[in-house]
Amino acid sequence: MCNSPRVSWATVREPRTLPCDGEVMVSPGQAVEPETVIARAMIPGLEHEIGVSSALGVAPEDLGACMVKREGDRVEAGEALAASRGFMGLVSYVVPSPVSGVVETISPVTGTVVVRGAPRSLDLVAGIAGVVAETLPGRGAIVESEGVLVRGVHSVGGPAYGKLLAPPPGEGSIHPGYIVVQDQLEEGTTGRGRTVDVGAAAPTCVVAGSASYRSLLRLGARCAVLITGGFGRWGAGDRIVRMLAGLGGRWAAVNGASFPCSLFVPAVAGSPLPPIEKCLRAFRPRGAGEPPREGDRVVITAGPAAGHAAEVLDVLPGFTMMPSGTFARAAEVRLGDGSTAVVPLQNLEFAAPLAEVD
Repeated sequence: MCNSPRVSWATVREPRTLPCDGEVMVSPGQAVEPETVIARAMIPGLEHEIGVSSALGVAPEDLGACMVKREGDRVEAGEALAASRGFMGLVSYVVPSPVSGVVETISPVTGTVVVRGAPRSLDLVAGIAGVVAETLPGRGAIVESEGVLVRGVHSVGGPAYGKLLAPPPGEGSIHPGYIVVQDQLEEGTTGRGRTVDVGAAAPTCVVAGSASYRSLLRLGARCAVLITGGFGRWGAGDRIVRMLAGLGGRWAAVNGASFPCSLFVPAVAGSPLPPIEKCLRAFRPRGAGEPPREGDRVVITAGPAAGHAAEVLDVLPGFTMMPSGTFARAAEVRLGDGSTAVVPLQNLEFAAPLAEVD
């Protein structure tokens, strides 16, 4: 039985790196805020290929004689790249550049001209408040921070950073740039708790206690999603979501690409986290190796029903043969849709206790 804490106080080391070589703008030991720029790189502009010879009606090998600009020349948007000359040397047709940039290549084989757009500056921010533990020359830095680490049961999308926000009931998820905290991720109001309207504009990330597969696929295509309780009705009203809703306005980081997926809320000096100590005590797991009991809420961590929240109906005696042909200690559980399944104990994890945290 998996028995690691779902909510814990932890020290995380978050590597933040550029996609290409750049300039590191911080030093080891420096305190950083979530929006502090720690590294900067210049990203080459996009290539734009223009079929100049076909536009002028000349052979590719004759393109050089028609060019107004040469390789390496700077060109502005709308400025002439090439021109054909008609009777008595009069200009008859001009091919303008679609973008501002530099003429990179002129091909006498294909008759095309490649203009590379202006380079773009890419700023890499820290994402979380903390201290620079180590710099990575030319690439970025590792930010170290202490705070509350929440393990999720399922995620879609990569890393996400932003302020936590718990909208009022019925407001939906039209909060771009925020990490929206809600009870359920459904396609409409289910009549139980607050819901996220997946048809609305997507925020940076949505953290929900429960979800349906359809809503997860729809919203997950537009933003990161972290599920803390599980799939189905047993995940609704998850106490972790209620705890996060009380931390509205604080910066958080979601790591959906790792296993297990997680959300981290850093502790900021001078701004305590009042409900955290009580929540840490409430989420303290049972003793190692203690089996589940009838009525316990669990989350299935592997197998065909992975991610589903369930209720334990019975712990089967002895060893049970599983569909794979192996024998394991198992329990019979009831899923949120009312169906039952037999799951090995090692694929079960205790969900949050049912008692409330004030």
